[in-house]
Amino acid sequence: MKAGTISRGIRTVPKKGAGFIDIAGLSIRIEGDAGDLPLVEVSSRTSARHVVEFVDMRKEPVRESCLRDKNGEWFIALKKEGHCVSVLGGKKKEVDIGRFDLSSGKGYFNYYSDALKEALFPPFLRVLFQMFTIFSGGFCVHSSGVVWKKKGYLFSGPSGSGKTTVASLAPKGARTLSDEYIAVKPHKGKFRMYSTPWRLVTEGMGELEGIFFLAKSKKIMFERLSRARAIMMLLPNVLYNLDDKELMSRVFRTADDLLSKVPAYMMHFPVDKAVWEKIEIVGADPCLPAEAC
Repeated sequence: MKAGTISRGIRTVPKKGAGFIDIAGLSIRIEGDAGDLPLVEVSSRTSARHVVEFVDMRKEPVRESCLRDKNGEWFIALKKEGHCVSVLGGKKKEVDIGRFDLSSGKGYFNYYSDALKEALFPPFLRVLFQMFTIFSGGFCVHSSGVVWKKKGYLFSGPSGSGKTTVASLAPKGARTLSDEYIAVKPHKGKFRMYSTPWRLVTEGMGELEGIFFLAKSKKIMFERLSRARAIMMLLPNVLYNLDDKELMSRVFRTADDLLSKVPAYMMHFPVDKAVWEKIEIVGADPCLPAEAC
């Protein structure tokens, strides 16, 4: 996703006052002059666990060219000191985009210009949301997510593995939450998957019933994975932007807990809608051996 991409279906916040964005059950309060900023939903809430204040920096203008790389896309870098995360932009010259204290739940976003705001706030919010999710016991996964018959199925793998394809083959009545970016969080002893504003297809959530790692094939086949193997396959697809021991430890513990409760499979599949009949069979009996599929 390009840094400036704005998801459809998200409302705007008025120029003055406070607005809220709710993503995967996490509420973020936006304070200050956001200036009709997309991504923020107006709400009557009065409190939130996370607060981002807009700081007006227009008296100290920044040349926007210093934030562009050779491809003309916005560049984001992160630094972490203790529980404070600094978000910076630029290669030749670092510009302070914002900062967030994970322990207090408060931070700021520097508002230099309308152009920078629209280009840099979405990725600023995205990297913060990834960390908020980790600290709330979940994480974001490079995956597609489909809810069918009130059950949630997550399909993960590298680009080109078939995440969008398998979602497009889903039967009538199924809801694709995203074909790229899914949040996973614990809920009452189980795990739920949630849509997010980034690569949103349908807003919603579902109780997670199965995780499938994809490989295109001429024949439909499912291989039940051990927890250890499933963890090793899942971790490269978990989205977080810092090489930080604390975050990595939290991610590993969550992955271990998730895969002790949700079965995971290697899924070999052709471009054939019949694959969803097999997914339903496997989901109904997670101990079903691969040869029976």
